[in-house]
Amino acid sequence: YRMLAEAAMQKLQQIFPHMNSAWTATAPLTGGDHFSLAQTHVDKRYAWVPQPLRRRLLASYGSRMAQILADCNAVGDLGAEILPNLYERELHYLIDQEWARDADDILWRRTKLGLRVLDDAPLRTWLATRKVIAT
Repeated sequence: YRMLAEAAMQKLQQIFPHMNSAWTATAPLTGGDHFSLAQTHVDKRYAWVPQPLRRRLLASYGSRMAQILADCNAVGDLGAEILPNLYERELHYLIDQEWARDADDILWRRTKLGLRVLDDAPLRTWLATRKVIAT
C-alpha cells in the first residue's frame, strides 16, 4: 500500500509542485516502531504466550501487542480460543480499537488468519452472540 500511495503522490506532485517528496519508505508502521528490539523483549516478557501466537501478535501489532496482553499472565487470561491462535482478548481489541465488526474483517483484513482457517463458524457464532456483526 505504501508503494501505491507514493506512486499516487508522485502523480499529484506534478500538479502540486510544492508538495514534500516521499517519506514513508522508512517510516515505521503504527505499532512497528520498536520491532527490531521487540523480538527479544517479547520472548522474555511474554514467555507464557505460545511461540506461534507470540510471533503473530508481534508481526501483526508491533508494540500495540502490549495493549492486547495487558494484565495477562497466562494463556487462560486471554479468554477462550475461538479459532486456532485467535483468542477472545484479541477479538475484543480488534472490535474496540480497530472497529472490526464481522468475521471477514477480522480474518482477512485485520489478522490475515483467513488464509489458514478452514471453518470460521466458531468466530461467526462468537460475534453473533455478542451482537457485534454489522448488518
